[in-house]
Amino acid sequence: MNFSTFLDRGKARLSRDSGRSDSIRNRIVLVASGLVAALALVSALIANWYTWQGARRELLDRNAAQLGLVAPSLSEAVTNADRPAAERLLAGFLNHESIGAATLVGADGKVFFSMRRDRLAAPPDESLRDMTQRSGAGVAMRQTAIPLEGGALLVQSLTRGAEAQPAGRFAVAVNFGPTDAAAIRDLIFWLAEALITVAAVAVVLHHLVGKVVAPLTQLSGAMTELAGGDLEVEVPHRRRKDEIGDLARSIEVFKQGLIDRQNLQSAADTRLEKDRTRRLSLENMIDSFRATVSGLLS
Repeated sequence: MNFSTFLDRGKARLSRDSGRSDSIRNRIVLVASGLVAALALVSALIANWYTWQGARRELLDRNAAQLGLVAPSLSEAVTNADRPAAERLLAGFLNHESIGAATLVGADGKVFFSMRRDRLAAPPDESLRDMTQRSGAGVAMRQTAIPLEGGALLVQSLTRGAEAQPAGRFAVAVNFGPTDAAAIRDLIFWLAEALITVAAVAVVLHHLVGKVVAPLTQLSGAMTELAGGDLEVEVPHRRRKDEIGDLARSIEVFKQGLIDRQNLQSAADTRLEKDRTRRLSLENMIDSFRATVSGLLS
């Protein structure tokens, strides 16, 4: 075997080994990374959904508690027709970015005072008044919530006197926009964390799987070379103490068996060749003797 043939065979084996290693390794890494990515995505979505819904409930509960606190002062303002006091109380609610509008409806069903953050922050005053009147909030049920697009309308019944006479209703339009924006930011952050986790898992798996697949691929290449008749191939990883080392040593035993068989065959061929040469030599000697005897007799 000349040097160029040996070099070409080495290049072919290297390309074949690398292709097989990458194929098996990539399949394992892709499947494992896909499972990790799916689990991370589902976990992030579920956690974000529960956090998002919890933030909405917390926002409604906080505003509902504030409604209950200011209800006596609003009842007094409506009863006394004190618009400046009502304006101060409603302005305090609008200081919160989650409140789009606040409406105070008197016992006669008319809007006593109304304030809003901007024109698009909540439905028109007439719609708020109608929803407030249909809310069902009263003595039996002091508070109620009505779903709105992108928020909710919290309605608080107002009473006056020891007999709890109806004094009107107070409603605030709660906007879920800030809460939803925060939930979206959290979701993006969690997805980024999941992406980083998947990338890290893929890198670690690629490294770990490579430590197993690459030696197996090298041993497979050595076995292929042995099957092709190349008994000079070097069997790698024979010094390892794990299962790969056991496999490499088994291949080395197989290689030595092939070498011994080849040596026996070579010895047998050499012996046959010597026997044939000796037989030809004897035949030549016999022919020469016969020729000599025939010459003497004639």
